[in-house]
Amino acid sequence: MTGAKRTQIADIARAVTDWACRQSDIRAVAMVGSHTRNAARSDSDVDFVLLTSDKFRYFVDADWVQSIEWYGTLPTRFRDVRYGACASRHLHFEDGPEVEMGFVDLSWASSMPVDQGTQTVIAGGCRVLYDPDDLLADMLSALSIGPAEPA
Repeated sequence: MTGAKRTQIADIARAVTDWACRQSDIRAVAMVGSHTRNAARSDSDVDFVLLTSDKFRYFVDADWVQSIEWYGTLPTRFRDVRYGACASRHLHFEDGPEVEMGFVDLSWASSMPVDQGTQTVIAGGCRVLYDPDDLLADMLSALSIGPAEPA
C-alpha cells in the first residue's frame, strides 16, 4: 500500500473516531479487518465496529453520515446490510475506499462466551480506536487477544 493510501486510511479512521466520540450513545469504536493487520489490497474496504446503545438510530436516515468530517468528499451512495448482531452501512466514495460502519449493541463486547461470528471478526484483526469504558479492551483480554498495533 502506498504512503498516500495509508494517509487516506488514517484520515478516515480519525474522522470516524472524532465523530463517534461526539455521539453520546457510541461507547467504543474499533477498526477491524485487513487494514489492521497490514494485509489490505488496493481495493480493500475499511471496516469499523461501533458499539452503541441505539444501533438502529443510524438506519432511520443518512444525515449522520454528512456530519462526519470526511477526508475531502462525502459518500456518493450507501447500502445497508445485516450480519447477525451487526447492522452495517456501507459507504461508497468516488475517490476513496468503501467504508463499512458496523453498529452493534453494547452487549456485543460483553457476551461471554463470544459467539463464533464475533470471534471471526476479532481474530481477523482489531485495532481499538475509542474505548473509554474498556468494553473492547475487556473482551480482547478475555479472548487473550491484544489490540493490533497502529500501522
